[in-house]
Amino acid sequence: MRRTNSKEVKAAVRNYLTEVAQGEELNTIKDIKDKFVNEYGWAVARLGERNACIEWLRGLGVGVDYSYYDITQLMAEWLDESTEEAEKWLDKRGDDLYWDLLVREILASK
Repeated sequence: MRRTNSKEVKAAVRNYLTEVAQGEELNTIKDIKDKFVNEYGWAVARLGERNACIEWLRGLGVGVDYSYYDITQLMAEWLDESTEEAEKWLDKRGDDLYWDLLVREILASK
């Protein structure tokens, strides 16, 4: 299992978000961040930037995967695990890490 702050995981998440951005007719992860600020920036004062961004993503502000199956497949790929290991991990801890990884890269974009 790779560490979530490894270069490989960060690069995989950035690549995924770039694909999502292009599917939304946006160009970069920064464009996703700008869309978040424009559509949901009002919630930052109430929830904090990280939690507001997670809530926005879960509301499908952009077309990220949200189903259990898709999250399991992505996490297995990103963390270099089998899908069975990823399923056990997600069953135990939930999907919070998935959303955290996405938000970390979105909010870090410049």
